[in-house]
Amino acid sequence: MPWARAHLAKPTVTASALRLPRKNNAMVNLLLIRHAETIHNVGLCWAGHLDSPLTNHGASQAALLGPHLASLFPHITNIFISPLSRTQHTAAAIVKCLPAGPRSIVTTPLIIERDFGAVDGLPWSANHPGLDTIEKMAAVEMRADDFLDEHLIDAVLYAKDPQDTVLVVSHGAFLPVLWRRMQERFTCEATEGKIRFPNTAYMHIRADLDKDTLEVVSPPGVPHLKGLKRSGGGVGNAQWDPKQRPLESFWSTKEEGKI
Repeated sequence: MPWARAHLAKPTVTASALRLPRKNNAMVNLLLIRHAETIHNVGLCWAGHLDSPLTNHGASQAALLGPHLASLFPHITNIFISPLSRTQHTAAAIVKCLPAGPRSIVTTPLIIERDFGAVDGLPWSANHPGLDTIEKMAAVEMRADDFLDEHLIDAVLYAKDPQDTVLVVSHGAFLPVLWRRMQERFTCEATEGKIRFPNTAYMHIRADLDKDTLEVVSPPGVPHLKGLKRSGGGVGNAQWDPKQRPLESFWSTKEEGKI
C-alpha cells in the first residue's frame, strides 16, 4: 500500500503525489532499535512504563552501538525516542558519535513500552493476578498507527538523500508491534517467525518511496556486541551510574515536537 499520512481507513497520499524534492530514487534507511540492558532485564522482571535504569553492561552495549551506527549510517537525520531513561541514554550514546547532529530529535510517548500495569516491576510469571491490567494489544497497535501517521511517515517522506537514515529507539515489546503494523500497511517482504529485539539490537529497513515498498536489509541483530563480555563479580549486572550527566547535553531539545 502507498505511503500514507493517515490511518488505513483515511485517504492516502503517496510521495510522488506530494512532489517532494528528492535526489535520485527516494531510498531511505530506517532503523528500529531496542534500548540497552536494564536492571529489570537481568532480574527477569516486567518492565513497561517503569523507568528501569541501565546496567553497567547495558552502558557498555550502548557505548559500542553508537560508533557502530555512526560508521555505517553517517547521515542520521531524524531520531524518535521513547521518554523512558533507558531509551534516552541509548539514543544519547548514538548522537554523541555522529559527525553532524540530526535534523530532528523527538521524544514521544507513542513509542513507549507496553504498559504492564500491576505486574510492572515484578518477576516474570504467567500466574500473577494482575495480568489483566496489562495494556491491551489493540491499544498498543493504535499507538503504533498514530506514531506512523504523526511522525515516522513524514520523516521518511521528507528525506532528501538516499543515505538519509531515520532512527526509532524504543522497546522490546513495542517494536515488533510497530513492525507488524508497517507490514500491514506497506508492501514488504514477510519476515519468518516472531521478530525479537535483544538489547541494543537494530533492524535495518530500506524504504523505497517511488515503489511504496519496504525491504528488510537485516533482521534485528547485535553485530556491534561481538567480543563484549560481561564484567564478573556482579559488576556487569549492577546499576550504571551516569554521573548525573544531563541528557540535554547531547541535544538542544528532547521534548515532543514537529519534524
